[in-house]
Amino acid sequence: MASSLEGKTLAIIGANGQIGRTLCDAYAKECVSLRLFVRNPASLAELAPDEKIRVLSYESFSNERYDIVINAAGPGDPVVQRKLGSRIVETLDRLDLMVLDYLDGSDDTNYIYISTGAVYAGGYEKAADDTSILTLPVGRVDAASMYPLAKLSAEGRHRARGNARIADIRLFGYVSERLDPNAGFFLSKVLNAIGADTPFSTNGSDFIRDFVGPTEMVDM
Repeated sequence: MASSLEGKTLAIIGANGQIGRTLCDAYAKECVSLRLFVRNPASLAELAPDEKIRVLSYESFSNERYDIVINAAGPGDPVVQRKLGSRIVETLDRLDLMVLDYLDGSDDTNYIYISTGAVYAGGYEKAADDTSILTLPVGRVDAASMYPLAKLSAEGRHRARGNARIADIRLFGYVSERLDPNAGFFLSKVLNAIGADTPFSTNGSDFIRDFVGPTEMVDM
């Protein structure tokens, strides 16, 4: 880990998700102070919080001071996204605005906002670039559209704050030992089939995927 993080205070939003837990596992071993924010603090009780690691509720976010805020909130699992529907927009907007309000009084805090490649709503025939377009049925915005809409809305707010220290990171494929085998990800379905010793069926299309693991995530 970069020595520049030593002695810093890091806040992780959504610290009990797969990405959030990866960051917790990595930073807990370093000389940094962690402030881990979750809806239910009891979900991280096994981390044995101390003076360096504190598990907090979102209501107390404005009471602390942070050098870096990493927002890893939001269900990456497509099955959960569909179940939550419009509540995804409400939840993700509320957490992002919470951090932006904090940045208004803290010009030297760095904000890292992580979302998945779902901001493009699928269709990855070629690598995403500055010309990539998000296409949604305007007259029929369904549950599957809510997650990319929420993420795109947040990125728009960030770009409007040109002087703020904000980095938007779109993560297209992430896998770790914390991957839920019962989630709706492709690899989850593969792992579930292997664990249950059942056939894994696919359609006839070939595809190629690159995946980022915990080491690459922390290095980034």
